[in-house]
Amino acid sequence: MCAMRVVDLSASEFSYLLATLSASTVIGFDAPELFPAKKSARDTQFRQGREELEAHGWMNLIPDNPDEYELNAELFHLISVITSPSLVIATQRSSGEQEQRVVLHYLADESIVELSASEEGTFRIGFVADWSALVERISAMLQLAPKVPSKKLELDGAVFDRIQSLPPKGRMEKARASLDSVGVEGKLAESILQAIYAPAQGQLVMIRTHSGEAETGRRVLIFGEGKQAWSVTRTSPDAANVELNTSDAASLEKLLAGLQDDLTK
Repeated sequence: MCAMRVVDLSASEFSYLLATLSASTVIGFDAPELFPAKKSARDTQFRQGREELEAHGWMNLIPDNPDEYELNAELFHLISVITSPSLVIATQRSSGEQEQRVVLHYLADESIVELSASEEGTFRIGFVADWSALVERISAMLQLAPKVPSKKLELDGAVFDRIQSLPPKGRMEKARASLDSVGVEGKLAESILQAIYAPAQGQLVMIRTHSGEAETGRRVLIFGEGKQAWSVTRTSPDAANVELNTSDAASLEKLLAGLQDDLTK
């Protein structure tokens, strides 16, 4: 995974910074602790946040102006992108061994900022160098192989939903029968089912924003990992069918580029 310049902030620091830009939400991120409802709680949090930012060197007195402070320009840029992106990519992943993890990427002009939260309640933000580095980070999070043989098919969405929702007992046999009924069988069917029922599950949601609010988006499901991963998308937002593709780092880049084109055209 490529290196990324990062900043770790407490909830109070992040809350204060968001308030400086009059942000009342962070798109794709559910963190009510950043936006206290009561004025007394807000005042306390903002005061603590500012004190911590000063203590950590992010806010400093301006020379010869003892009552004025300057916020670190790079940190201000990071927060500006988070509060006013043109696109947001939310990536989720869970497995049998790990709880669900969520990482968000905010895109504005040429800037890409990554945001994640720790179990300890801190927030990590940082610039991602470019589009290629973004794809690399998301691919690593989803644990995709660099390259696998390309396989693709279209499937009735109702068939896919039925297979995905089958209870564990006897589901492989029922799922094979469902796929066989629509002409998907043998090794291809086994590969798909092994991915769908794998402990590793993930999804990507790309969101187009307008005036600081989510406007519309597209979702991609990722089943399995490594050489066994498959992606599932609707052929169009309101389509009845779904498209299944073997998923690797190379196809992820094309997928993200396609979603971006679809949402910004």
